[in-house]
Amino acid sequence: MINLPNSLLIGLAGVVLMSVGDLRQASFGHMRFLLGNLLILGGCLGSSFYNVYCKGLMQCFTEIEILIFSYITASLASLPLLIWAEPFSFRIFRLFDWQSWAAFAFLALLMYGASMLLFFKALQHLDVTTASASLYLVPVFGVFLATVLLGERLNILAILGTAIVLIATILVMKYDTSY
Repeated sequence: MINLPNSLLIGLAGVVLMSVGDLRQASFGHMRFLLGNLLILGGCLGSSFYNVYCKGLMQCFTEIEILIFSYITASLASLPLLIWAEPFSFRIFRLFDWQSWAAFAFLALLMYGASMLLFFKALQHLDVTTASASLYLVPVFGVFLATVLLGERLNILAILGTAIVLIATILVMKYDTSY
């Protein structure tokens, strides 16, 4: 029977297949990578909390209000880290060419704006777990864009992993009855 845990495991297997080349070079056991791995784990936990908390906020606020307030809060909270890790100057924007501005606009409007509004719209109609499963499509689109835009050559494992992730995501969306 297709259920959410099985579909998620199938999706994870697909992600692992897409990452075989990177996993061969990975050094998870070295202490110098521990902080980075812990930060990734913290990011995943933060994303989970954010998705669940936003589901409750949708009873009181619109998607755009949640998006704007959460971006303002996240920006203010991360400002000390930004100043410490990467001193910033607005003069850097003068060095942008049209391609840099186009990439900046793409990230701001589509990646961080429109995609989150679409996710919030899905979150209104789906269970949090099911809506979050759609995030499995991120590596699928990453592989697709790398192939189309960057001319990246794919090996058979990456193609197979992409297909498995896509199938698992469809299974979750179509057959999960937990909501």
